[in-house]
Amino acid sequence: MKKQFILCLFLCCSAEWLSGCDKPVCTGQDLQGQIYGQSWTLRSGMAVRGRNGYVITLSGEEPDGNPCSFSSYTTGSHSLQITVPAFPGAHPLNDFLDATQVSFCAADALVCDIATSGEVRIDSADRCEGTLSGRIQAYLDETSFVDGCFAIRRCSILEWLKAELGAEGSGDLTLVEQAQGWQK
Repeated sequence: MKKQFILCLFLCCSAEWLSGCDKPVCTGQDLQGQIYGQSWTLRSGMAVRGRNGYVITLSGEEPDGNPCSFSSYTTGSHSLQITVPAFPGAHPLNDFLDATQVSFCAADALVCDIATSGEVRIDSADRCEGTLSGRIQAYLDETSFVDGCFAIRRCSILEWLKAELGAEGSGDLTLVEQAQGWQK
């Protein structure tokens, strides 16, 4: 009886999240701030869901290649690299049980520093639009901080692997196809 109650409570509380066609609920400014002393405003980004949550890359520039490849967002512009659990709600940074982290990365991607305080809030993962949205507040120091709303592309693990491996039409597709089971 207790298991049925917990399952029912989970399903009732998660019904809107699981429906798949959610609309972003974040109100306020678009994600912006400073990275290493330079003004920064979110222009593009992507998220891939793995076993332990989302891996997110946010950039101040449009992608310079495949929109499901992390490297398309990390050349020529400072960026944010984020890991966050794949369920809705507020996730405080540096909570080791939650494994939420925001890293400020230099344009050359040789330097990344982890934010010391803040939170990442996931509002919706819209399956119809293929987007992930929420809000980020992250602070490293007086030269690196961001605050605001984001809505970015969600790539499947298959799309990401194809983009990273350059697997279009190559023998690497068998590896990519095998990875489909990893996402479940």
